[in-house]
Amino acid sequence: MRATGLLAALRAVYYPQRTGAAVRAVCRREGEEEFARWLTRQREQDQHFGDLKRADALAGTAAPRASTGLPVGETAYFRRWSNAAVRERVDGVELSTEDRVVYQQVFDPAFGTRWAAYLEHLSRHPADGEPGMPLAERLARATGGHLSARRVFHPAVDLRDPQTVALLLAGESAADRRAVARYAEVLAHARHSRPGFCANAVHDSLARDLLLQVWGCSEEELDAQASARGLVRAAGAVEAAKRLVPEFLDESNRTEAADAGR
Repeated sequence: MRATGLLAALRAVYYPQRTGAAVRAVCRREGEEEFARWLTRQREQDQHFGDLKRADALAGTAAPRASTGLPVGETAYFRRWSNAAVRERVDGVELSTEDRVVYQQVFDPAFGTRWAAYLEHLSRHPADGEPGMPLAERLARATGGHLSARRVFHPAVDLRDPQTVALLLAGESAADRRAVARYAEVLAHARHSRPGFCANAVHDSLARDLLLQVWGCSEEELDAQASARGLVRAAGAVEAAKRLVPEFLDESNRTEAADAGR
């Protein structure tokens, strides 16, 4: 009966919001603290624990399956690929929309407000026909109000959607777009001048230092800062910021040289 009650409580959570944090919060709300601790231990021992999509993908590569003839499903991997492909000509320059959003996530001190507005929009206007509701109400249903929305809800952003882009780039200026173009140009030059170089090759410590400097926070605060900006946690923020490192370092060196010359 306890298992049946817990499953019912978990099923009541809108499925895109069934994150690890939400599941543990529901367990605690239902008086299943020990089960919540057990889940935490399992994830600490195996980062892939409970990842059914990964298990299914591995099974799919182990044995061939007949084609269903259906279009490819909208997976998280497809979403990341499609986001990377979105580009728009702005101010006479073609820019990656993903680069523009990442620039705002890292450099705009008010981006947390925009991310909160985006979460509110998604809650009130779900894309799959689920009834809309205020974010606070959805959060109360998911966790009983024990966690903030930014810690519970981590939607996969779709940069093909004009309204999503408008919400996330609401604070973007012409100077920001010029900076995005400059950062992209320096990154492209690094790719061409250094064989085998790519943004992913940038050392984590360099991207982490960039974030600590720009956000003016401690290592312990990185997860919270990243979450508030829609980057989920510090590791995601570090990966996103790697594309910014080459120009950020060049810019810092130019500033130091100019200061030394005064």
